[in-house]
Amino acid sequence: MNVTRVLVVEDEDDHFELIKRGFERQAASGKTYQLERARTLAEGLEKVQEQKPDLVISDWKLPDGDGIAMISRGEDGAVRYPVVIMTSFGNEAWAVEAMRLGASDYVVKSPDMMAEMARISERAIREWNGIADRKRLEAQLRQSQKMEAVGHLAGGIAHDFNNILTAIMGYADLLAEMVGEKSDLKPLIDPILSSAERAADLTRQILAFSRKQRLSPKKTELNSLIDCVHKLMLRLIGEDINIKINYSARNIFVMVDTGQIEQVLMNLCTNARDAMPQGGTLSIGTSVVELDEHDAGLHELEKPGAYALISLSDTGKGIDEETRQMIFEPFFTTKVVGKGTGLGLSIVYGIIKQHKGQITVYSESGIGTTFKIYLPLTSEEGQIPVERKAAASVLKGTETILLAEDNLEARKLLTLVLEESGYRVIAAVDGDDAIRKFSEFGDDIDLLLFDVVMPGKSGKEACNSIRRIRPAVKVLFMSGYTADIIIDKGIVQDNFNFIAKPVSPRELRRKVREVLNSVNT
Repeated sequence: MNVTRVLVVEDEDDHFELIKRGFERQAASGKTYQLERARTLAEGLEKVQEQKPDLVISDWKLPDGDGIAMISRGEDGAVRYPVVIMTSFGNEAWAVEAMRLGASDYVVKSPDMMAEMARISERAIREWNGIADRKRLEAQLRQSQKMEAVGHLAGGIAHDFNNILTAIMGYADLLAEMVGEKSDLKPLIDPILSSAERAADLTRQILAFSRKQRLSPKKTELNSLIDCVHKLMLRLIGEDINIKINYSARNIFVMVDTGQIEQVLMNLCTNARDAMPQGGTLSIGTSVVELDEHDAGLHELEKPGAYALISLSDTGKGIDEETRQMIFEPFFTTKVVGKGTGLGLSIVYGIIKQHKGQITVYSESGIGTTFKIYLPLTSEEGQIPVERKAAASVLKGTETILLAEDNLEARKLLTLVLEESGYRVIAAVDGDDAIRKFSEFGDDIDLLLFDVVMPGKSGKEACNSIRRIRPAVKVLFMSGYTADIIIDKGIVQDNFNFIAKPVSPRELRRKVREVLNSVNT
């Protein structure tokens, strides 16, 4: 049953009684109201903080001040709740001033008008809710546009950065292989590789924030996934924090990239630990919720239906409203310099949105914080496929590979790796050059190794031209661009073989051999 909570700030007893009787008559028609009274401005301001009413009705002139002060605005300038102002001796100028200051309505007192206060209040609440919904949607649009702009920037740098990392990681890897494990040079090479790998991880994190990281979703039972993460949490957050797990009684199946969701959960648990420096409780729960069209829209989800819900609650210091509004923005952090980049929660946000889900946060200073993650429920609840590692195979060969790569350093590295593995490499600088080289050496070529995005003809366009001549030629695409670019080029939809940059020499050899050994491309 919905209850409308109304705070009436009125010092005259008879006036309050008239308003009260009006609400009682309205309640007879099925409406439920909870009226609370304050006799002074100070009392009204105190009660509005304690009770958070749906509506405030206030006399303009009170014993200790003007009731217009009951109008409260948030950090964004929006009125926090609807306020109806009453006066016994007002005029048009007062009415204009009340509305300018944010009042929802202005009423000149009379027995008839006070008796109608319930109807006036219902209208004020409807209109205020409409304005609040519109402002919320406008804020969501601005936030979406801002996140999209930063996402485009992240995607734009990924290609060049991944080409650079391919060269750094590749040459360092080759050098490590050449000097061997016992060489005095090995301790100098290992830091290069680990630093490059961290840089590659950072690129992946930025792409996850921009929602352009390529996902590898598989059907996963959510309770089992959290159980695995729980074991990691125990080592991460310390003995002074008690972890309570409340799993759903039913198995919950979702299509997720398990590595990405684990990253989300570990990030949120780390934040919870930091919010409880003196210890506390972290509660994690799973459940299934049915969201109708209204609730799905409220949570900014694509469509109504069944969703898996993960909730994480801590008993920490909480966050204020201003921080809560900015918490998923990139580079925003409340941590001291050197303790946080501000990417953590924006990456969490990007990962969940890429899974077509949503993450929300509820918190109050001094009380604690709750994050809720909504993920689409999958209807299939069959056996979860078990991953099996491929058997080791010979990674060398003698075949001829046509390599098309526009970046000079990446092209030199890829050529070196493949030639040292026994392959003959014919290198082309772009798609047009690849077509020319194929016209010259076509009968000898066993594999096309093409970058997806190149000046002039793209890798896909060059491949299409070559396959009109030799439809059965085997192809392996590679790219440092983000998943949205790759999908736009038709690589994923057409089920072509694909490898993402930065790529290590070992992974390149393995994938090339895998494609060459395959029956079909």
